[in-house]
Parts: sequence; structure tokens; C-alpha cells
Amino acid sequence: MSIEKKTGKIYINPSLRMAIHDFKHNGYDTVISGFMVLEGDIAKTLKNLRKVGVKIPESYDRGDTNIVTFHDTPISVIVRAIKISGLVRIELSQKLHFET
Repeated sequence: MSIEKKTGKIYINPSLRMAIHDFKHNGYDTVISGFMVLEGDIAKTLKNLRKVGVKIPESYDRGDTNIVTFHDTPISVIVRAIKISGLVRIELSQKLHFET
């Protein structure tokens, strides 16, 4: 069972973050899936994601699916925002790429 850490109104699954760190540290390529659930509208959600270090291009504010980097690591993150009854669920589908 994973314990979620509350950062503002952003609920981040710490096991996902640790897994990313561990795989990067050990130099492995892998695919990690997880999700964060955020309160509020998409614009506020993107602002909060930026506050915790997720780099999101300004063009993403239009609501398009885009590629972002996570905490300045070479991880491509495809973020899909779906607004469902007042909540925005951010689904992270991550594939780690390490350049030699």
C-alpha cells in the first residue's frame, strides 16, 4: 500500500518518484506508470505542477497532450489531463531514456 504525500493540493505517489530516482541512478531504461490527482481546473493544475518541478511548455496551457521533462531529468513524460467532475487527473506514462 502506498502512502501519498500531500503537497499543497497536489497528491504525489512517492513510490513513483522513488522508482524514477532508483532506475535513473542505476542506469536502467524502463516504463513507469502512475498518476497524480489534483483539485481545480486545468490551468491551476498546470501551475501547481510547475511549482513542484514539472517542466511544462506554455503551449500545453491550451490543453493539448505534450511532452515535458520531470525534475530536469532525461525522462519524457506524456501528460494527459482529463477534467472529470471538478477534479483533474494527470496520468503519467513515463519512459526513461538515458543517453550514452
